[in-house]
Amino acid sequence: MKYLAIIFTVLFSFSLHINAQDETRNNDDYNGYCSHRSLDLAIDNYGLSFGNSENFSGIRLNFQDCGIGQINGINLTLWKPGENYNSEINGLALGIAPFATRINGLSFGAAAVVTGESAKGINIGGLALVSEGSNYGFNFGGLAVVAQKNIGGINLASLALVSQGDMLGLNCGGLANVAQGTVTGANIGGLALVAQQNLEGLNFGGLACVAQGDITGIGISSLALVAQGNITGINFGGVALVAQGEMTGVNMSGVALVSQESLTGLNIAGAGLVA
Repeated sequence: MKYLAIIFTVLFSFSLHINAQDETRNNDDYNGYCSHRSLDLAIDNYGLSFGNSENFSGIRLNFQDCGIGQINGINLTLWKPGENYNSEINGLALGIAPFATRINGLSFGAAAVVTGESAKGINIGGLALVSEGSNYGFNFGGLAVVAQKNIGGINLASLALVSQGDMLGLNCGGLANVAQGTVTGANIGGLALVAQQNLEGLNFGGLACVAQGDITGIGISSLALVAQGNITGINFGGVALVAQGEMTGVNMSGVALVSQESLTGLNIAGAGLVA
Protein backbone atom coordinates (compact mmCIF):
# COMPACT_ATOMS: atom_id res chain seq x y z
CA MET A 1 0.00 0.00 0.00
CA LYS A 2 2.89 2.35 0.74
CA TYR A 3 4.28 1.86 -2.78
CA LEU A 4 0.84 2.38 -4.36
CA ALA A 5 0.52 5.65 -2.45
CA ILE A 6 3.92 6.78 -3.70
CA ILE A 7 2.98 5.89 -7.30
CA PHE A 8 -0.30 7.78 -7.15
CA THR A 9 1.43 10.76 -5.54
CA VAL A 10 4.00 10.87 -8.33
CA LEU A 11 1.35 10.55 -11.03
CA PHE A 12 -0.74 13.35 -9.58
CA SER A 13 2.27 15.57 -8.93
CA PHE A 14 3.23 15.35 -12.61
CA SER A 15 -0.39 15.90 -13.70
CA LEU A 16 -0.56 12.88 -15.94
CA HIS A 17 -3.61 13.37 -18.09
CA ILE A 18 -5.13 12.53 -21.42
CA ASN A 19 -6.68 15.43 -23.27
CA ALA A 20 -9.40 13.25 -24.78
CA GLN A 21 -11.91 15.99 -25.30
CA ASP A 22 -12.38 17.31 -28.84
CA GLU A 23 -10.49 20.61 -28.65
CA THR A 24 -11.14 21.37 -32.29
CA ARG A 25 -11.08 24.76 -33.90
CA ASN A 26 -13.18 26.08 -36.70
CA ASN A 27 -10.77 28.82 -37.78
CA ASP A 28 -10.89 30.28 -41.26
CA ASP A 29 -7.08 30.32 -41.23
CA TYR A 30 -7.01 26.51 -40.98
CA ASN A 31 -7.85 24.21 -43.85
CA GLY A 32 -9.75 22.00 -41.44
CA TYR A 33 -10.16 21.06 -37.82
CA CYS A 34 -7.22 20.46 -35.49
CA SER A 35 -7.70 18.15 -32.52
CA HIS A 36 -5.42 18.87 -29.58
CA ARG A 37 -5.53 15.42 -28.05
CA SER A 38 -2.36 14.59 -26.19
CA LEU A 39 -0.94 12.44 -23.44
CA ASP A 40 1.08 14.71 -21.15
CA LEU A 41 3.37 14.03 -18.23
CA ALA A 42 3.59 17.63 -17.13
CA ILE A 43 3.07 20.38 -14.59
CA ASP A 44 1.37 23.46 -16.03
CA ASN A 45 2.30 22.35 -19.57
CA TYR A 46 5.97 21.80 -18.62
CA GLY A 47 7.31 18.28 -19.10
CA LEU A 48 6.73 15.55 -21.68
CA SER A 49 3.91 15.53 -24.23
CA PHE A 50 2.79 12.87 -26.72
CA GLY A 51 0.33 14.20 -29.27
CA ASN A 52 -0.92 17.46 -30.69
CA SER A 53 -0.75 19.62 -27.56
CA GLU A 54 -1.38 23.23 -28.47
CA ASN A 55 0.98 25.06 -26.08
CA PHE A 56 3.77 23.20 -24.34
CA SER A 57 7.28 23.53 -22.90
CA GLY A 58 9.70 20.64 -22.61
CA ILE A 59 9.81 17.60 -24.88
CA ARG A 60 6.94 17.22 -27.33
CA LEU A 61 6.54 14.24 -29.68
CA ASN A 62 3.77 14.37 -32.26
CA PHE A 63 2.77 12.65 -35.49
CA GLN A 64 1.45 15.79 -37.22
CA ASP A 65 1.43 19.37 -35.93
CA CYS A 66 -1.85 21.16 -36.54
CA GLY A 67 -3.12 24.37 -34.98
CA ILE A 68 -0.24 24.70 -32.53
CA GLY A 69 0.36 27.85 -30.50
CA GLN A 70 3.75 28.20 -28.76
CA ILE A 71 6.08 25.26 -28.27
CA ASN A 72 9.26 25.71 -26.19
CA GLY A 73 11.95 23.06 -25.97
CA ILE A 74 12.27 20.03 -28.23
CA ASN A 75 9.54 19.46 -30.82
CA LEU A 76 9.60 16.33 -33.00
CA THR A 77 6.88 15.87 -35.60
CA LEU A 78 6.89 12.86 -37.89
CA TRP A 79 4.61 13.87 -40.76
CA LYS A 80 3.97 16.89 -42.93
CA PRO A 81 2.28 19.65 -40.91
CA GLY A 82 -1.27 20.86 -41.06
CA GLU A 83 -2.21 24.53 -40.73
CA ASN A 84 -0.34 26.35 -37.96
CA TYR A 85 -1.55 29.94 -38.00
CA ASN A 86 0.32 32.34 -35.69
CA SER A 87 2.47 29.55 -34.23
CA GLU A 88 5.96 29.61 -32.74
CA ILE A 89 8.58 26.99 -31.95
CA ASN A 90 11.47 28.02 -29.69
CA GLY A 91 14.31 25.56 -29.21
CA LEU A 92 14.80 22.44 -31.32
CA ALA A 93 12.38 21.72 -34.18
CA LEU A 94 12.83 18.32 -35.85
CA GLY A 95 10.88 16.30 -38.39
CA ILE A 96 10.24 15.65 -42.05
CA ALA A 97 9.13 19.24 -42.61
CA PRO A 98 8.84 21.38 -39.46
CA PHE A 99 6.48 24.30 -40.01
CA ALA A 100 5.50 27.27 -37.87
CA THR A 101 4.93 30.96 -38.28
CA ARG A 102 8.19 31.56 -36.40
CA ILE A 103 10.98 29.12 -35.59
CA ASN A 104 13.76 30.29 -33.24
CA GLY A 105 16.72 28.09 -32.37
CA LEU A 106 17.77 24.95 -34.24
CA SER A 107 15.53 23.52 -36.93
CA PHE A 108 16.13 20.45 -39.08
CA GLY A 109 13.75 19.04 -41.67
CA ALA A 110 14.61 15.87 -43.59
CA ALA A 111 12.69 17.31 -46.55
CA ALA A 112 12.29 20.99 -45.67
CA VAL A 113 11.91 23.64 -43.01
CA VAL A 114 9.05 26.07 -43.69
CA THR A 115 8.11 29.25 -41.84
CA GLY A 116 5.39 31.78 -42.39
CA GLU A 117 7.24 34.75 -40.90
CA SER A 118 10.83 33.99 -39.89
CA ALA A 119 13.43 31.33 -39.13
CA LYS A 120 16.17 32.50 -36.76
CA GLY A 121 19.13 30.40 -35.64
CA ILE A 122 20.52 27.29 -37.31
CA ASN A 123 18.11 26.21 -40.03
CA ILE A 124 18.71 23.12 -42.17
CA GLY A 125 16.37 21.72 -44.81
CA GLY A 126 17.33 18.46 -46.52
CA LEU A 127 15.84 19.74 -49.77
CA ALA A 128 14.85 23.32 -49.05
CA LEU A 129 14.56 26.06 -46.47
CA VAL A 130 11.54 28.21 -47.29
CA SER A 131 10.14 31.27 -45.54
CA GLU A 132 7.28 33.56 -46.42
CA GLY A 133 9.23 36.08 -44.36
CA SER A 134 12.98 36.09 -43.57
CA ASN A 135 15.74 33.61 -42.71
CA TYR A 136 18.47 34.72 -40.28
CA GLY A 137 21.45 32.80 -38.92
CA PHE A 138 23.02 29.73 -40.46
CA ASN A 139 20.73 28.73 -43.31
CA PHE A 140 21.28 25.62 -45.42
CA GLY A 141 19.05 24.09 -48.07
CA GLY A 142 20.09 20.88 -49.80
CA LEU A 143 18.72 22.37 -53.02
CA ALA A 144 17.60 25.89 -52.20
CA VAL A 145 17.09 28.59 -49.58
CA VAL A 146 14.10 30.79 -50.44
CA ALA A 147 12.71 33.81 -48.59
CA GLN A 148 9.97 36.25 -49.56
CA LYS A 149 11.79 38.90 -47.51
CA ASN A 150 15.44 38.86 -46.39
CA ILE A 151 18.18 36.26 -45.96
CA GLY A 152 20.95 37.08 -43.51
CA GLY A 153 23.92 35.27 -41.98
CA ILE A 154 25.72 32.27 -43.46
CA ASN A 155 23.54 31.10 -46.34
CA LEU A 156 24.35 27.97 -48.35
CA ALA A 157 22.49 25.98 -51.00
CA SER A 158 23.68 23.48 -53.58
CA LEU A 159 21.47 25.05 -56.28
CA ALA A 160 20.25 28.52 -55.41
CA LEU A 161 19.69 31.24 -52.84
CA VAL A 162 16.58 33.26 -53.69
CA SER A 163 15.40 36.33 -51.81
CA GLN A 164 12.65 38.80 -52.64
CA GLY A 165 14.35 41.20 -50.23
CA ASP A 166 18.02 41.68 -49.33
CA MET A 167 20.74 39.07 -48.92
CA LEU A 168 23.39 39.77 -46.28
CA GLY A 169 26.44 37.83 -45.05
CA LEU A 170 28.20 34.86 -46.59
CA ASN A 171 25.97 33.85 -49.49
CA CYS A 172 26.85 30.82 -51.58
CA GLY A 173 24.58 29.19 -54.16
CA GLY A 174 25.93 26.28 -56.20
CA LEU A 175 24.26 27.67 -59.31
CA ALA A 176 23.04 31.16 -58.46
CA ASN A 177 22.27 33.84 -55.90
CA VAL A 178 19.24 35.90 -56.86
CA ALA A 179 17.84 38.83 -54.84
CA GLN A 180 15.25 41.48 -55.60
CA GLY A 181 17.03 43.70 -53.11
CA THR A 182 20.73 44.27 -52.35
CA VAL A 183 23.28 41.47 -51.96
CA THR A 184 25.96 42.39 -49.40
CA GLY A 185 28.95 40.47 -48.04
CA ALA A 186 30.85 37.56 -49.55
CA ASN A 187 28.64 36.51 -52.44
CA ILE A 188 29.36 33.42 -54.53
CA GLY A 189 27.21 32.04 -57.32
CA GLY A 190 28.47 28.98 -59.21
CA LEU A 191 26.96 30.41 -62.39
CA ALA A 192 25.63 33.84 -61.54
CA LEU A 193 24.99 36.56 -59.00
CA VAL A 194 21.90 38.62 -59.75
CA ALA A 195 20.61 41.59 -57.75
CA GLN A 196 17.79 43.94 -58.70
CA GLN A 197 19.50 46.55 -56.57
CA ASN A 198 23.21 46.50 -55.59
CA LEU A 199 26.00 43.94 -55.32
CA GLU A 200 28.32 44.93 -52.47
CA GLY A 201 31.42 43.21 -51.08
CA LEU A 202 33.22 40.21 -52.53
CA ASN A 203 31.20 39.20 -55.58
CA PHE A 204 32.02 36.08 -57.58
CA GLY A 205 29.86 34.71 -60.37
CA GLY A 206 31.11 31.70 -62.31
CA LEU A 207 29.64 33.17 -65.48
CA ALA A 208 28.23 36.57 -64.59
CA CYS A 209 27.58 39.18 -61.92
CA VAL A 210 24.56 41.32 -62.77
CA ALA A 211 23.12 44.24 -60.80
CA GLN A 212 20.39 46.69 -61.72
CA GLY A 213 22.07 49.05 -59.29
CA ASP A 214 25.79 49.35 -58.45
CA ILE A 215 28.54 46.75 -58.13
CA THR A 216 30.92 47.73 -55.33
CA GLY A 217 33.95 45.97 -53.85
CA ILE A 218 35.74 43.06 -55.50
CA GLY A 219 33.89 41.64 -58.48
CA ILE A 220 35.06 38.58 -60.40
CA SER A 221 33.38 36.71 -63.24
CA SER A 222 34.63 34.43 -66.01
CA LEU A 223 32.34 36.14 -68.57
CA ALA A 224 30.97 39.50 -67.51
CA LEU A 225 30.17 42.00 -64.79
CA VAL A 226 27.18 44.12 -65.74
CA ALA A 227 25.70 47.00 -63.74
CA GLN A 228 22.98 49.46 -64.65
CA GLY A 229 24.62 51.78 -62.14
CA ASN A 230 28.30 52.21 -61.25
CA ILE A 231 31.09 49.66 -60.97
CA THR A 232 33.57 50.54 -58.21
CA GLY A 233 36.53 48.68 -56.71
CA ILE A 234 38.61 45.81 -58.10
CA ASN A 235 36.70 44.16 -60.93
CA PHE A 236 37.56 41.43 -63.42
CA GLY A 237 35.44 40.08 -66.25
CA GLY A 238 36.81 37.34 -68.47
CA VAL A 239 35.03 38.85 -71.48
CA ALA A 240 33.59 42.21 -70.45
CA LEU A 241 32.85 44.80 -67.79
CA VAL A 242 29.79 46.92 -68.60
CA ALA A 243 28.42 49.85 -66.57
CA GLN A 244 25.66 52.25 -67.47
CA GLY A 245 27.14 54.60 -64.90
CA GLU A 246 30.76 55.23 -63.95
CA MET A 247 33.57 52.66 -63.68
CA THR A 248 36.12 53.45 -60.97
CA GLY A 249 39.09 51.58 -59.49
CA VAL A 250 41.07 48.65 -60.91
CA ASN A 251 39.08 47.24 -63.82
CA MET A 252 40.30 44.43 -66.04
CA SER A 253 38.67 42.50 -68.87
CA GLY A 254 39.85 39.99 -71.44
CA VAL A 255 37.97 41.78 -74.24
CA ALA A 256 36.27 45.06 -73.35
CA LEU A 257 35.52 47.67 -70.71
CA VAL A 258 32.38 49.67 -71.47
CA SER A 259 31.07 52.60 -69.45
CA GLN A 260 28.31 54.98 -70.48
CA GLU A 261 29.92 57.60 -68.28
CA SER A 262 33.58 57.84 -67.18
CA LEU A 263 36.41 55.35 -66.69
CA THR A 264 38.64 56.26 -63.73
CA GLY A 265 41.61 54.40 -62.27
CA LEU A 266 43.61 51.50 -63.72
CA ASN A 267 41.64 50.10 -66.68
CA ILE A 268 42.89 47.21 -68.79
CA ALA A 269 41.07 45.47 -71.64
CA GLY A 270 42.35 43.03 -74.25
CA ALA A 271 40.48 44.67 -77.13
CA GLY A 272 39.05 48.03 -76.15
CA LEU A 273 38.04 50.67 -73.63
CA VAL A 274 34.81 52.55 -74.29
CA ALA A 275 33.49 55.45 -72.25
